[in-house]
Amino acid sequence: MLLLAIRSNGTFVRVMVAGEAPCSWNCSVDGRLIASFEVDPTQITNYIACDSAGTLQGTTGQHTLDVNFYFPPNAHSTSTRSLWLDSIQYQPLASDPLDSVTLRIHNSDPFRHIC
Repeated sequence: MLLLAIRSNGTFVRVMVAGEAPCSWNCSVDGRLIASFEVDPTQITNYIACDSAGTLQGTTGQHTLDVNFYFPPNAHSTSTRSLWLDSIQYQPLASDPLDSVTLRIHNSDPFRHIC
């Protein structure tokens, strides 16, 4: 088992992973389980491991995201058990300072403007 814990403010969080070995996971925010999704065997990278959906809507405090990764003991040799964390995406609070962060604006954002 591998545990990852991240603290942040915000109203949404999503964990994106990539993997080549049988593995599973569960995710929680502030001790509450959030939606976790199965491995997509046709896709190696950038698939959604878990997503808070509306769980954090209306909250304003600091949150702790915990992700537990599990590898079956008889899956393969340890040298072939590969799992990568592609990204952790979250929606910051409107009051959070964003002066020194990397921002990603999704192409479906209705407020984006391409010149």
